[in-house]
Amino acid sequence: PILGSVEQKAKYAGQVYEIDATIIDVTLVFSDDRSRIIGRPTLIYIIEVRTRLIVGWYLGLENASWDAALHAIFSISEDKRKMCEALRVDYNEADWPAHQILPVEFHADRGEAMSREATRLSDALSVTVMNLPSCRPDWKPLVEQKFRTTHVAIADLAPGYSPAKDRDARQKSDGSDSAALTLRELQRLILLDIIRHNNSPRDNYRLTVRQISEKFMATPINVWNHEIQTNAGRLARVSEQKLRTALLPRLEAWVTKYGLRQGSLYYVPVDEALHSKFARTGTPTYPVECYAHRNQVDVIHVVIDGRLVAATLAPRSSQYRGLSREETLSFRKAEAQLLKVVRHRQQQERIRFRHESQKTTEPAIALAKLAKKGKSKSAGRKNLPADRRTELARERHGAVAENCPVDTASVQEANTMPADQPSTSPSTARRLASGLANKARHMKFWSQT
Repeated sequence: PILGSVEQKAKYAGQVYEIDATIIDVTLVFSDDRSRIIGRPTLIYIIEVRTRLIVGWYLGLENASWDAALHAIFSISEDKRKMCEALRVDYNEADWPAHQILPVEFHADRGEAMSREATRLSDALSVTVMNLPSCRPDWKPLVEQKFRTTHVAIADLAPGYSPAKDRDARQKSDGSDSAALTLRELQRLILLDIIRHNNSPRDNYRLTVRQISEKFMATPINVWNHEIQTNAGRLARVSEQKLRTALLPRLEAWVTKYGLRQGSLYYVPVDEALHSKFARTGTPTYPVECYAHRNQVDVIHVVIDGRLVAATLAPRSSQYRGLSREETLSFRKAEAQLLKVVRHRQQQERIRFRHESQKTTEPAIALAKLAKKGKSKSAGRKNLPADRRTELARERHGAVAENCPVDTASVQEANTMPADQPSTSPSTARRLASGLANKARHMKFWSQT
């Protein structure tokens, strides 16, 4: 006979949390264009064993791994008000009685818990991670059952829902034809289902005689609040800052006038009040502690003035948004190789420009030396105003080319302009003759070279 129950794995509320991941049977669309499909997301639940309270969750596009499990663990301590406001769900503090409370043990699947980084839970927070055997869902039945009830709850609500039995059958839709929800919208549905679960009475809870007389409603929240009265001293609250600093890899960032530089990427704090720290130009950089996910570069958490603040990619590094650190490193290497090609091409263009320019400058220098031979420096500027008006007339009439005839009438018109710039030049005829002679020598030299 079956004499026990799964609740006997925990002696008191908050001792054991079950955590597991699954691929939810809803196909999502791209938030920028709903005609494009992005596939099905990963859903992770963290459930307290004795009360069956859902204390943490994650729905996103990360594969089932330790990095995805981190998001669910962080949700235990994250600001629930901000989370609800971001998903447009009414916030009630009573819906989250286990806020910031970590268990004594995590019972996890080998896929999520088999990571060297999982040892940080034990080392920094004194939380034991128990790796359950593979192919034994009966060892974590609460979270497995919750996956089933979640699919039942959203089956007729979520467009794009397609269970596995339909996807494997012939002539059945895979959900992409009817897909309409974005990731953010499905997250809202899951959060509403979590709140419904935590507030729904259990019909299989064994009530005591006193609870029956008091008409006790055995919701997960009420059971937690009842159990915690006698075991509150065994549990401790862990802030979001402490949780992130304990579990995320520790890195080093540098404060510069362009923002926070971590590796080759630049970040700016989400809190605009902190932007003034980077407005001082010319000051030397200095390092600060930061913590970041291994599989994303969009956000890092930096210790500034003794508190942990989030920082997002600055505009100068925004092209790497949505990539993992490995992908970013690969693209940076490819960018460095491309930069070498670009600089080589720039050098080639500078050489070509210099070579072509010398075909003009060298004859011009030779002709200028010939024209200035035996003349003083002041003689070259003697006729500057009149010569300038002559060149202006030629420019206006398209007579810049060497073989274009000069419109002498225009030259005379330019010479008869108001004398706000007094001229000490000889007659117009002598100037034109001198100019034509110089051009003739120039053409002769050019044809010889």
